This record gives sequence, C-alpha cells and structure tokens, in this order.
Amino acid sequence: MVGLTAADTTPSTYVLVGYPACNAIRVDGCVFIKPLVLFTESIDAQRYVYARTAERTDGMTIWTPEMDGVSGAMLWGISEEEDDDVACVLRPAAIQVAFTHSAHLRTESITCVLELLNSSRPQ
Repeated sequence: MVGLTAADTTPSTYVLVGYPACNAIRVDGCVFIKPLVLFTESIDAQRYVYARTAERTDGMTIWTPEMDGVSGAMLWGISEEEDDDVACVLRPAAIQVAFTHSAHLRTESITCVLELLNSSRPQ
C-alpha cells in the first residue's frame, strides 16, 4: 500500500474548510455553525491570501469572517489530474494556524503529521 504524501507539484489553488466561531449561534441549547469554504492562492511556503472581502460563486462580493476557531484545519492543494477521468484531486498541503485579515492566513507544514500517519499504518 502506498503511503500518504503531500502534493508533489505546487498547486495554484488551495481550499480550506472550517467552522469560524463568529459563525456560531445558539438556539434552544444547540449550537449551529455555518462552515467557511475558502479557495485561496499561495503567497509563499507558509502564507496564503486571505482578503477582507471575497467573491461568492454567484459573483457577489461579501465580507470574510474572522477565522478564530478554524486553527488546525487542513489546507488542501487542488491538483488537476490529466491522466484519468477525475476532474481534480485534493492533497493535504498544510495546517492553518493563524490569520491576519486583509493580508494572509498562516500555515505549518504537515510533513511531521504525514510521517506519523505513515509510520502507524500496517505494512
């Protein structure tokens, strides 16, 4: 069985999914949180674009939320595979650890996580 690996090539687009605390509401003792799905681009090896506004899929410009509560979420690189019928492949790229509105979100490498997962898998 092949081990888990980070992307071999550098994707041009990344996606982060998380649950920002500011999107949480409490109703009758239950907490509901609207998820954040963010498509972004790399600034450098640890920083990715996170602007104060973003464009929704319908073209409307919206304010982006504070990302408190999203730390620890996986940032996925979107690889466009040309060898088969799959439109794209998501590959783990980094773990989100901080953000600065109107500037960037910051990540840490997942190399140590991948090594741990590969070493714990039966051969």
